[in-house]
Amino acid sequence: MVTYPSSVHVTDVARWLKRRKDSTHNTVLFLGARAGGLFRGKYLYSTAQYFSPRTFNNMSRVEQFDECYRVLHDEDFTRGDIHNIFITSLQGLAVSEADIALAQLVGAGFFDVVISTNIDDMLTRALTQIGLKETQDFHTFIPQKSFIDDLDHFHSNTSSLLIKTLGDLDIGEYNLIRQDLYFETHGKLKKFLIETMQHPMLMLGYDLFWDRTISAMLPLSGQDLWYVDEGQMEPYMLHILQSRRGKYILGGEGNYERFIQELHWYLAKEQSLNGHLAIDTFIDLSTISDSPEAAMNGQKLLSSEYQPRTPPKTTPPVLSQREKEQRRRVFICYSKKDKKHFEELQTHLATYEREKLVDVWSEAKIAAGTRWEEEIQRTLDITRVAILLVSADFLASDFIAKEILPPLLHAAESEGAIILPVLLGHCAFEDIPLGDFQPFNSSSEPLAAKKPNDRHKVWTELARYVTKLVKDV
Repeated sequence: MVTYPSSVHVTDVARWLKRRKDSTHNTVLFLGARAGGLFRGKYLYSTAQYFSPRTFNNMSRVEQFDECYRVLHDEDFTRGDIHNIFITSLQGLAVSEADIALAQLVGAGFFDVVISTNIDDMLTRALTQIGLKETQDFHTFIPQKSFIDDLDHFHSNTSSLLIKTLGDLDIGEYNLIRQDLYFETHGKLKKFLIETMQHPMLMLGYDLFWDRTISAMLPLSGQDLWYVDEGQMEPYMLHILQSRRGKYILGGEGNYERFIQELHWYLAKEQSLNGHLAIDTFIDLSTISDSPEAAMNGQKLLSSEYQPRTPPKTTPPVLSQREKEQRRRVFICYSKKDKKHFEELQTHLATYEREKLVDVWSEAKIAAGTRWEEEIQRTLDITRVAILLVSADFLASDFIAKEILPPLLHAAESEGAIILPVLLGHCAFEDIPLGDFQPFNSSSEPLAAKKPNDRHKVWTELARYVTKLVKDV
């Protein structure tokens, strides 16, 4: 008698998916938080380490990720704080090889519904990167943006349906940390998800904390449930798998990046010239070795562009005293015509600077006789946080456009520097590369339009937030 749940290998998953597709029976894919961009966002971990009493060096990556959730949930962070932490964590984060491989599997028709708890756009970017068109090849459903009655229409009129259950970061509407009662106000969506998750489903990247609202909705009864996780199985999940006679992969083989790339190789014999998964050329899985080595050797069939790389370390480094001092550096850039706004912000930062919690720097600190271009460049090289007071005068400055913004944008992309634009007045902010960064304040009501008391409230929140960003361990 077979005992359930049972441990399987990635080749078993591949055979199962291929059988279902060959018989025109698609499969539901659940993508949890460990398959999303935040799990890879280094800044999330370093921020949580600042506020956590635990030492991340002694924790696994999964434990670190769960501690990040605890810190954001339990500490005194405002919604704005959390939003900016998420924005910064995802800034410059590239679509991974696994994201591309997963997009190709979706495009090949293995999954008709993808249920995701991630608020980033990694999968959407990957789908469009391989040439799929939204509303034609796939449709994205966001609860705060779409009508629940459209779900069935989307499902029947597109090849694949991506449901972002907790919202979307780009539109600023999501419920990722404080999820209490969220689905109670979205009853129709909850009903649709429960019914959908009763179908044959592959679960990947599930996290007990970040995906906790899904736990209560996972049906105990239903069809095949295959569970893939790089961590340990939680008792509740074990109970569900037992009830549904599920199968599972745990440990290193269950890591999202590794699992998806191995699964992709087993299912795809070759890639077409434009990078799409060759839908009509599948490998005879019965002839393939079940050894992990065979799967990794098979990665050679993928283009070199998508070869796996060693993932970046997310554990915050041990810093020297000098490095800690440099991490407190806050660079403020502004047009001289907006000096009064700079002086207001400087006043609000003065208390933190006096306590040596931040080191505020602007061109006003350049001593007479100093080569100011060199001094600014040295400061940009070690800047951790840059506050940009953006106005029409700011954008019109040739010096800012040519000497300040390029190295800042490079530092944000390659070194994780944090850029915080503050919109002083209406301007063409969204039409330049800087427009990719989330402003600290709303673009619909720039700072200059606010009453003095409301303006000083924004400065107070900004000063407090920046101090949190650069706080030493």
